[in-house]
Order: sequence, then structure tokens, then C-alpha cells
Amino acid sequence: MTNIHDEFFSPYQRYIFWPLWILSIAMTIVISGILYWVLATQQLNETREELQNIATKTAAFLPLSIHEKLIESENQKSDDYELLQLYLQSIMAGNPKIHDVFTVRVEERADIYEYIVSGRDTKDINSDNLIEGFEEKKMLGNEANFGDNKAFKAGLENPSSDEEITYNGWGAWLSGYAPMKGTENKTLAVVGVSYDAETLSDERQQSLLVIIYFNLILIIPYALMAYLISKRVNKPYKILSKAMNELSHGNFDHRLPFEGKAEEKIFSELFNNMAEMYENEIKNRTEKE
Repeated sequence: MTNIHDEFFSPYQRYIFWPLWILSIAMTIVISGILYWVLATQQLNETREELQNIATKTAAFLPLSIHEKLIESENQKSDDYELLQLYLQSIMAGNPKIHDVFTVRVEERADIYEYIVSGRDTKDINSDNLIEGFEEKKMLGNEANFGDNKAFKAGLENPSSDEEITYNGWGAWLSGYAPMKGTENKTLAVVGVSYDAETLSDERQQSLLVIIYFNLILIIPYALMAYLISKRVNKPYKILSKAMNELSHGNFDHRLPFEGKAEEKIFSELFNNMAEMYENEIKNRTEKE
């Protein structure tokens, strides 16, 4: 290892090169990491806000009275149900990334919810020729399992959305919610908007890969930069080291040329003064003897 250092680095140069190279790489990783986090967070927040707006506008448009009639009749084949479903489907048609728009009935009992109407039909999302769970159409009266969903519970009072993308066996999802309130400002139903966040997730991964490749590509240019800077900074020390070697071998009349950059001239002047002092001292001792 010492031979490699001696071959590629002048004295003390490696003590400048390695810290400078590592620091440059570390700073780039930190800065690019912060940039990735800021952009990913901004993109997520924009999507969350869009979902909240869609849910809020839908909640404001849908007649609560029709929902109440559907709940009482439990008739999924009624004209009212088909009318609401067509409206929800029109919202989905306007944004292909929306997986479903649905309404959920809020029971008086805690954490008991039932679907009222959904704009999505049964669909084999993951193309496995099986229809199960998440892929099934939400029917009137089906139980809605939102017991542990903090965003949904927040949506009982105010528009809200998932804070992060949710991953399951059918993909990546992000949902927004808004309350439908009746008399006395009491929430009777909640509008939910389920968004296919697979593209959003893929864009995050692609951005992360680009940042990783970018950092890997910069390793060699940073190494070259660190080498050139360390070589430039080390040059005066290199000159002084060679001159001191001459002095240590008794060559007291050795002088450095007074040329080069300002820092090189300073080292040359200091060394020449020191060498002259030693030379005069030796001459004085020789004359006395």
C-alpha cells in the first residue's frame, strides 16, 4: 500500500486527496438525497391535495337524501343507485389513474362502516384470472374495513388523505376522503377516492436510480479533481521536502529558485534564509577552528 501511495502521491498529498475525495462524494450524496426527498414529498403532497379536492367536490355534489333512501331501501338496482354510479364513473373517466370513487355509510356504532355506492365494477387488477378481495365491486351494504385507517377517520370530520402510499397484493394505492354532513353538521357518509399510485411509486424508484447512477458517475471526476487539487496544494511541500533532503545531506549551499506562485515564493524565501543561516554558521565554525 505504501508503494502505491509513493507512486501516485507526493509526500503529504494523500492526506489531502482522500479527505477531499470522500468529502466531495459525501456532500453530493447528501445534497442529492435532500433533493430527492423534497421532490418526492412535493409530488406526494400535490397528489394528496388533488385527491382531497376530488373527494370534497364529489361530497358537495352528491345528494345526501338519495344516499339515505338507498340505505333504507337497500336496492342496488334502483334508478337512484344507477344515477349516483354513473356520476362516480364520470369522475373516474376524467382521470384514468383513479381506481374507484365510493361512498361509505357511517353507523352510529363506533368503527362500523358500510359501502353505499361505488363507481368501479369488478376487475381483475393483477391479471391472475382470479377475482378476490380488493378486485371485487363494492356492493351496497358490504362492510367497509377502515378501522385502522387514520386518514379515513380524519375524513369523518374534514377532507383528508393517506400520508403515504399503501402497498398490497394488487399494487400501490393512495386515497382521499371527504365527509358528507347532514343536519346539525353530523357526518352521515364519507366519499372516498382511491388512486392508482403505481406510476407515482415507479417514478420515485426511477428518480432514486438516477440519483444513484449520478453519484456513481461522479466518483471518477471527483477523484481527478481531488488529485489535481491535492497535487497543487502539495507542490510547495514537495519542493520544500526535496530541498530539506539536500540540506540533510550537508548540501548547505543549495537554494530554491525564487519563482512560481506566491506560496511557492514564500517557501523558497524561508528555505533559502534557513539554508543561508546554516551555511554561515558552518563557515564561522570552520574559521574558528
